[in-house]
Amino acid sequence: MRLMKSIMAAIRDPDRIKSGIGRRMQALSLAQGVRSRDNAKKGPVEVQIGISNRCNNRCVTCWPHKKNQEAILTDKSANIFFEGNSGEVFNSADMPLDVFEAVAADLKRIGTKRIYLIGKGEPLLNPHFVEIASIVKDAGMICFVSTNGVLLSPEIMDQLIDIELDELNISLNAASQDIYEKFHNQHKQDGLRKICESVTAGTEKKRRLGKIKPVISFSFVISSLNSHEILDMVRLSVECGVDKVNIARLYAFDSFSDLLMTEEQNEVFNSRLGEVRSLLDARGIAHNVSSYIRQSQYAPDALHPSENYIRKYPCYAGWTFCVIYADGTVSPCCSSFIKLGNVNEQSFRKIWNGEKYGKFRNSALSLPKLTGNVPGCLCDRCGYINTNAEFHELLKPYRDIGYCKL
Repeated sequence: MRLMKSIMAAIRDPDRIKSGIGRRMQALSLAQGVRSRDNAKKGPVEVQIGISNRCNNRCVTCWPHKKNQEAILTDKSANIFFEGNSGEVFNSADMPLDVFEAVAADLKRIGTKRIYLIGKGEPLLNPHFVEIASIVKDAGMICFVSTNGVLLSPEIMDQLIDIELDELNISLNAASQDIYEKFHNQHKQDGLRKICESVTAGTEKKRRLGKIKPVISFSFVISSLNSHEILDMVRLSVECGVDKVNIARLYAFDSFSDLLMTEEQNEVFNSRLGEVRSLLDARGIAHNVSSYIRQSQYAPDALHPSENYIRKYPCYAGWTFCVIYADGTVSPCCSSFIKLGNVNEQSFRKIWNGEKYGKFRNSALSLPKLTGNVPGCLCDRCGYINTNAEFHELLKPYRDIGYCKL
């Protein structure tokens, strides 16, 4: 009887059937690739594309920010792959429209599902930003945009609603103008207010039209500068009518050590998380606060959670993920300094199926057996680790029967 109910529910929900089939096909292609250790049967599931390396902020938690550049560029594993040309990684390039069109066509052809317009710079600085987002949507792929919001306007919000962008995330990181200026090194006196006005105009229009997309979210990186504003951040999110709130805390990276919360700040922040969750739940705003409540025992100088994972799971980025920067550089992930090719010089498909990518895949699968990180990568600081763990679970049936051994 229970089985029959499940079958009938699936018949009434064709998207559920499609999703289930898609997940099984994804697992099979990943298993086939992992079995070979160096080949990919399909393209990456999701790709980050930085359409601009330029930025109109100098956020204190941003790696390319000048204050933190020196710490990153003196990392020994990084220097191997920068090969003395570190400046080009932080250049001021915008990705040309024709290059993006070619990359998007390649990705669609080889089965990529999601594109994230996020990189070293601010995507809205690319003069073709809206057209680029439209190309992704017209190709039938999911499009996610992360922006600092400085260039958002009611007109741009209208365009993103019209093309039904899937998600728009604004990195706000403050609830007051004073903290906003300190965090972003952005000194426009009404900067925070203008962002919130544009977002509010968008959320109100979206609801007037009865549209779900784009999902509009605020994100807040919690540091010693802004932890005291956490409740005000939530209240501001409610006022602006956003659909989702994401919080992220800093960890003990050398380049950010001066921004870590003190023990007292950490204790106060943790004590307020219950109220934060209640406020968001009461307004039906999605959030990730519960995961932080579970982690409330972490000390303010705790190491990144990925350090607990890299000895447990291989890295599957060579089959599931990829980063393409505005200057065309292709890298396996945003925590890697490995250069696998450049889409200005050859097609993405040739890079994806090339010898360099094969060597990276083979090395990444060996991560649990290594004494450190994959050479050229910052695995112990990886923000992709939870998704990587999900792919590891997806492969379990194939590992159980010995089809792909790790």
